[in-house]
Amino acid sequence: MNGKRRVLTAAAALVLAVTVMPTAGHAQEAVIGIKGGIDSYNLSWQPDSIAPNIGHKTGFVGGLFGGVMFTKVAGLQLEALYSQRNVTEQDEDLDLKFAYFEIPLLFTAKFSVADTPMRPILFAGPSVSFESKCEVSGEQDGTTVTFDCDDDEIQIERTETDWAIVFGVGIDYPVGNFLLGGEWRYNYGLTNLNNDADTSSFETVKTRGWAILFTVGYPI
Repeated sequence: MNGKRRVLTAAAALVLAVTVMPTAGHAQEAVIGIKGGIDSYNLSWQPDSIAPNIGHKTGFVGGLFGGVMFTKVAGLQLEALYSQRNVTEQDEDLDLKFAYFEIPLLFTAKFSVADTPMRPILFAGPSVSFESKCEVSGEQDGTTVTFDCDDDEIQIERTETDWAIVFGVGIDYPVGNFLLGGEWRYNYGLTNLNNDADTSSFETVKTRGWAILFTVGYPI
């Protein structure tokens, strides 16, 4: 129930951002839309000497967004995304499959390019993610087996809420009544996901990942 309540709260906040804020009299432009693409994550371990051999695996990321421009350049964008964050433990041939509901709040800067409606975009801001899935899969006696991270067989102690800083670059281009675009972003995790009381406090595990997304927006 907590996960569903968080998703509903995010959706309500998204609607509020794109309906109430433009009526404040200061906004030059507002847009709602969808975005989707691929992401690739890794885990940063400290100290490095305890780090397992973790490798990247690509996953899907996508969802809704709503944005408002307060000036011709500066704006604010709220997103509600579903993000797969899969990694592989190469020495043990194990796949770690994570999924999160992610809510970034991004400060945006859009710039005009002479003689073209295309606009480059810079953005950055905080993000909070809530775990919706955590699984470990691997080969056992020639058969692929999958365990939930809370299964008695493995019991991975972890923090299920991940705070991060998101930043990146993008571009949008008007086509008919829509804004088509793309973006590259980096997610720099701030939260120590290691919640195992049996380990030393200096052993930290944080997320690092990038994503490429395509966007379709509708000005309102």
